[in-house]
Amino acid sequence: MKSLKFIIMLSCFFFVGKVFSQDHSEKIDALAEQLKFKSSISLELKKESVDVLDTIANILKTTSYTYNIESHSGMIGKDSDNLIKTQKRAIIIKKALVKRGINPSRLNAVGFGETSPKTSMPNTRGRSWNERIEIIKKE
Repeated sequence: MKSLKFIIMLSCFFFVGKVFSQDHSEKIDALAEQLKFKSSISLELKKESVDVLDTIANILKTTSYTYNIESHSGMIGKDSDNLIKTQKRAIIIKKALVKRGINPSRLNAVGFGETSPKTSMPNTRGRSWNERIEIIKKE
């Protein structure tokens, strides 16, 4: 478990160390991809996502932008259940960032359920691409 935590922390430092645009959008996108819940039905973040949230919060503290926290699900289960689950997950991420010092007025939590899939692949890989958190700068 320690080696997994080290790899995730190393990944965070890699993304933080890269040169990105002034608003850090690419950096935040790359880190948000690493936010994972314990299972496809869980509302509990995996332990390794805690370090990722710390890094995202530190980046957000350097900007004054507002962001949408968008949660998406795969296409397994009832549409209504997936919508509720993604709404709750977006709120969980927002609360975690607020707990880390981000002003809640800068964050908007939105659950999309299964309405915006990245892929239509019905296999495990497709489901993992569709089940995601995105943190998007509002224009």
